[in-house]
Amino acid sequence: MAIAFDAASSGSAVSGTTVTVAHTCTGTNLILLVATRNDANETTSGITYAGVSMTQVPTVSPINYHTGGNMTMWYLFAPATGANNIVATCTTITSVVVRGYSLTGAKQSGFPDASSNANSLTNVGGLTTSTTVVASNCWVSSYFSNNSGGGTNAGTGAFLRSADASNGWFDSNGTVATGAYSMTVNNTGTAQCGMISVSIAPSVAATSGKNFPTLTLLGVG
Repeated sequence: MAIAFDAASSGSAVSGTTVTVAHTCTGTNLILLVATRNDANETTSGITYAGVSMTQVPTVSPINYHTGGNMTMWYLFAPATGANNIVATCTTITSVVVRGYSLTGAKQSGFPDASSNANSLTNVGGLTTSTTVVASNCWVSSYFSNNSGGGTNAGTGAFLRSADASNGWFDSNGTVATGAYSMTVNNTGTAQCGMISVSIAPSVAATSGKNFPTLTLLGVG
């Protein structure tokens, strides 16, 4: 089953300790990714979807997107279908953004296939990640954030799914070859920024182009 984009969602808060975002999942072999952007001295301690706890992506999350600010990415296999709520819990909130992103046709174990991140705490016009894809027919998906609000747009290897002036989800919009895959997201201005990228394997490995042995049935006589 090939991977396909399902849905995107977003929400934010400037006070309290939780952010609730409505997200609707549809289809089979689903994976839900949720990314957060926390202001300085804030931490996302946990995320649920439809009451089920999500897992933070290891190694590449969290990452700084500006001095003192951080980004995280979380995932959930087989999220409940239909309209449900993403609930992110933070230590404190002065400015937190939460974005959901779901795909169908995803492998239900071994996530991520591969991952990478990049950040710059100097003013730059964007970032590029290079993710070493392992499985065949993966998609690459990325969450990007900057601290200027100057605008974001897709560069080489990136397709815009959901974004505002400061942050958003981008992906490859199709399968990619194994090996290094580069994705670039640009700022319209210059800003401190960060980017987390993951490759997602399909639910069933493609068999196209592979040769299989021919079976010969022998009669009994």
